[in-house]
This record gives sequence, structure tokens and C-alpha cells, in this order.
Amino acid sequence: MRPEGQVNVDSALVDGRWEGLDAHERLEVPPDLAAALNASKARANWDTFSASSGKEILTWIGTAQKPDTRDARIEKTARMATKNVRAQFDRE
Repeated sequence: MRPEGQVNVDSALVDGRWEGLDAHERLEVPPDLAAALNASKARANWDTFSASSGKEILTWIGTAQKPDTRDARIEKTARMATKNVRAQFDRE
């Protein structure tokens, strides 16, 4: 690994980013997404998505840099899950 790569790894270990995707790997739905899915009655569809789709969407939401971006991604996920469509593919 190059030194700059090790710097990034060390930084991620310190600030929690290294473990940040572990919950996504376990398909743990964060409370804000769960509330949006339940409010839009999309949870039943969400629960039928494949594990790989769920991980991709959770990672997409979890890697948002700004709260507004996260909120928009959650809203889109719930809206599209209502239609039984996976949000990260932009098919509405």
C-alpha cells in the first residue's frame, strides 16, 4: 500500500469510517430510513429486495456527505420502494 493509502486507512480507523459500512453489510436499516419506509408503506417491498440491492442502497444513503443529501436519498428510497423499484437505479 502506498503511504497516502495508509494515511487514509489510519484516518478511517480513528474517525469510525472503517466500521461505518459494517451495519450496511448486516442489512441494518437505520431509524430514519425505517421511519420513511413505514410512513410510505414501502417496508413490505423493501423487505423483498435482494441482499445485494439492500447493501447498495444502504451504502448509497450512508455515504451521503451532507444531511440534506442523506434526507433526499432516504426520501427517494422510500418513494421508489413504494413502487417496488430500487432507488439507486434512477428508474421512476
